[in-house]
Amino acid sequence: MPVPSACGYPDSTNTGVPAGTSLTVVNGDWHITASGVYSGRDVTGCVYVEASNVTIRDSRIRGNCWFSIRTTGINGNHPGLIIEDTEIVLASTLEGAYGICCSEYTLTRVWIHGSPNGNAGADCVYFANNVVVRDSFCEVGILPGDPPGNPNATSAHSDGMTSDGGDNVILLHNTIRNPNQQTSAILVSTNTSLITNTKIRNGLYAGGGYSVYCGTDSGGVDPGTEFTGNRIARDWNGSAPGYYPNGGYFGPTTHCAGLGGGNVWDADGMPLP
Repeated sequence: MPVPSACGYPDSTNTGVPAGTSLTVVNGDWHITASGVYSGRDVTGCVYVEASNVTIRDSRIRGNCWFSIRTTGINGNHPGLIIEDTEIVLASTLEGAYGICCSEYTLTRVWIHGSPNGNAGADCVYFANNVVVRDSFCEVGILPGDPPGNPNATSAHSDGMTSDGGDNVILLHNTIRNPNQQTSAILVSTNTSLITNTKIRNGLYAGGGYSVYCGTDSGGVDPGTEFTGNRIARDWNGSAPGYYPNGGYFGPTTHCAGLGGGNVWDADGMPLP
């Protein structure tokens, strides 16, 4: 877990803006109103996707607002959003902010992380309908340069990737670190609405209250949820590779039993309880 890329997982060395990329500054918020491919941008504000079939790649977004990237425009959701090799800085000072929200998007090799000026309780990803997040690196509450075992943790209600309702979501081969005691690396929250057909596969996670919630007490677990081939890092000595002896502060997972196989502790490959 200290260097996930050494074991083939995403970290800051293989996600985000490729080294040597030249970026053009976009001052303030960026409203994308036409389909197309946009690359090489350094956005000081936030991005509002107001067209279908938009691709953003090789860019950085670092605005202070509720959503660093919002996929819901004035006319509703716009399908076909692809974000690749991009860095999202959680610079918002607002409690409950997100790196991206809400539906109809695919993230690939995206690095989402904290900011010295931001709220350490901000979440990386909110997923609702028709979302794919793969090969990406989420650091909740960690500032660039912090050692993995000595994060700027807070008591905020923090999640790496989370939802309160939706359908058709794939979270594939992501690394998620949440040093906070609440709430999760991944939260499939069925407290208020159904979340159907969620696939959580081949990821590496650490921290939170429970590292992964596959459902909640009040809403239960959707039978289409899958939790397969994942690894959870735990900490036995107060430093890396994980944050807590049980993976999360309370344990590695909750409501995930029977939803798949091959889920193990990262350090020794032993099956999760």
